[in-house]
Amino acid sequence: AIIGACTRNDLNEKALCFFYNMQKEAFEPSPVTLVNVLKACSALEFLDNGRVIHALVVEEGFEFGTIIGSAVTNMYAKCGALERAHEVFDLIPLQSVVSWNALMSGYAQLGDAQKVFDVFNKMIEEQGTAMPDSVTFLNLLNVSCHDGLVKEGKRMLSNMEKVYFLTPEVEHYTCMVDLFSRTGHFGEALVLIEKAMISSNH
Repeated sequence: AIIGACTRNDLNEKALCFFYNMQKEAFEPSPVTLVNVLKACSALEFLDNGRVIHALVVEEGFEFGTIIGSAVTNMYAKCGALERAHEVFDLIPLQSVVSWNALMSGYAQLGDAQKVFDVFNKMIEEQGTAMPDSVTFLNLLNVSCHDGLVKEGKRMLSNMEKVYFLTPEVEHYTCMVDLFSRTGHFGEALVLIEKAMISSNH
């Protein structure tokens, strides 16, 4: 409970300290404990610590759980170890949107727009229970903004609303306004700002 409270309040180093104290006292970690500790490693980008936790996940036989598998994938992706993240991702029997988002976020951090869109397209092809969510589109819009991909950004924002029936939030509009402004599309930026203001008033 206290480890979870630490991660929820961004006290990630404290979470790790409590976890290591728990190990010294010879308490067995539950899957929930390990997910929270992996979140702490992700936030801190502590790859070495994350590898140790992953080894413990395997030792405890929790590796193939969707939630914990997603947490391990996310940890490797956030720490820039994308090849390892893919290896773990491929072991998860039922990938969740969290797993897909973790891979997209990792490639977005590296500024690799093509990989982000490749992962998204593969997610849509395989779909199953993993439907894109607002975080998925935030990853896509962020990388579009980073690379100045106006056409792709407009298409993703449109698909978000018209294909997946998701309501854009302030962060999505901010990405697109930034993208339009960087590429000299100031008229479209102003139109979108007005649309965002109307949406926020509702």
